[in-house]
Amino acid sequence: MTKLKKIIIAVVLICCVPLTYFFIHEYKKHMYPAVTKHQGQLLSVDYWETKQGIPVYFTATPQLPMLDVRVIFRAGSAQSAERAGLAQLTNTLMFTGVKGLDNDALSEALDGLGIQTYQTTELDFSSIGIRSLTERNLLEQGIKLLSSVLSEPQFSQKDFDREQQRQLDSIEYLSQRPEALAELAFYKALYDTHPYAYPAIGTKESVKALTKQDIETFYKQYYVRPNAAIVLVGELSLEEAQQWAETLAEVILDGQAAPALAAPIAPRLAIAKHIEFPSEQTHVRIGQLGMTREQPNYAALYMGNFLLGGSDLVSLLFKNVRGQRGLVYGISSYFLPLAQKGPFIVQLQTRNAQAQNAQDVVRQTLQTFLQTPVTVQQLDEAKKDLMGNFPLRLMNNAAISEQLTTFAVYHLPLDYLDVLLEKITKLTPQEIQQAFAEQLHMDNLISVSVGASQKIAVDAKQ
Repeated sequence: MTKLKKIIIAVVLICCVPLTYFFIHEYKKHMYPAVTKHQGQLLSVDYWETKQGIPVYFTATPQLPMLDVRVIFRAGSAQSAERAGLAQLTNTLMFTGVKGLDNDALSEALDGLGIQTYQTTELDFSSIGIRSLTERNLLEQGIKLLSSVLSEPQFSQKDFDREQQRQLDSIEYLSQRPEALAELAFYKALYDTHPYAYPAIGTKESVKALTKQDIETFYKQYYVRPNAAIVLVGELSLEEAQQWAETLAEVILDGQAAPALAAPIAPRLAIAKHIEFPSEQTHVRIGQLGMTREQPNYAALYMGNFLLGGSDLVSLLFKNVRGQRGLVYGISSYFLPLAQKGPFIVQLQTRNAQAQNAQDVVRQTLQTFLQTPVTVQQLDEAKKDLMGNFPLRLMNNAAISEQLTTFAVYHLPLDYLDVLLEKITKLTPQEIQQAFAEQLHMDNLISVSVGASQKIAVDAKQ
């Protein structure tokens, strides 16, 4: 080879290599949509949308060779309120067989790969997913099976009959649990005819009336792209995460987005209801309509509830009702923010003879909390406790998946946790007191008790 030829080849290579990298980069940009990255204090998240427009949330966790995959749909129990139990039964049946594999064969295939399945139905959403080792061959087969579950569930009559009966058995079991009865009665009293009033598991009457056709119709209507989001947490590169997300998104059915829920209407009057039950203890729920995460005072309510009843041993409710008086076995309070206003609930368990006294002290504690700000020292100690606990809530793939699911379902910004913590650090006692005074109204509290006592107030409506 002459010297001139060598020079020409060198020049060509020098020119072509950058062009090759440029074209590869442009190809990848075209192949996968742009990614929004957030490097947070508590959580790092990559976000993008698939070619089909499905949102994807990804957090890389290189500590273990595992991947958690969740596909979330706006197909919660609120979407099947008129046929209570339908959303949960549909979700349960998703992993009971796909095209070419019946229930037993699908279970054996998943077990053979060491894959754990995930299914849940909540008020605002349902989700299905898997946990798999990230070894390429195992994960590829696992994603393939999950894709079949998403696109080709079989819903055989045999599987439908079995799972319908299991759901009916669960309803019967819960009917013998006073804490479950208290929860159901509270939601019904609070939400009346709103979709949040109906239990995800359904009732005996509603579940018995369901058919296999109902399952197929609900699946085709709600397990569709406009209702979907994908969450990936595990030991993957971003490019691998994009690849698997596209694989899943391609097989999800197209369809129409679920309509938004109407806002619930708060009861105008207080409701007090007692359900007689042959138990040694009484279970109590006290509360009213709560909040959504979009409210400007969300951080103040969140921090305030931590002080009131959200921390196990140092909350005001625990100190006043158990610590000083020994009236309850356990007591706590919480807000459950949803797509529409979720509930604020104080829950407690006590001896039957002390149930009324315990409720009275709870009301006194709430009244004082609304009228009198906590001290600066109390707030500072609570902030320190809360800040210390936050990282513990994101210590594993499952916990991170839960948080990303919340991001997806409620369309939260990627810096949501960082902004929330920043707001909490700046809160004053007066801001918390004002937020609670605006949110809670003592004159229309709802209280439900279940236990063997005739002394607790009966339904005020009767």
